[in-house]
Amino acid sequence: MPNTPAYLTIAADLRAAILSGELPAGAKLPSESGLMRQYDVSRTVAKWSSPS
Repeated sequence: MPNTPAYLTIAADLRAAILSGELPAGAKLPSESGLMRQYDVSRTVAKWSSPS
């Protein structure tokens, strides 16, 4: 069974944090550098995870 791509996992985690109120309206999302450190991914993966 294939693993979920990292960028989809990160996006799902961000979405869950927003929906749960952990990241309230107006809060800043983690930076690309922060996502890189937290998830141990490349800048490209961190960039794909962020909303446009």
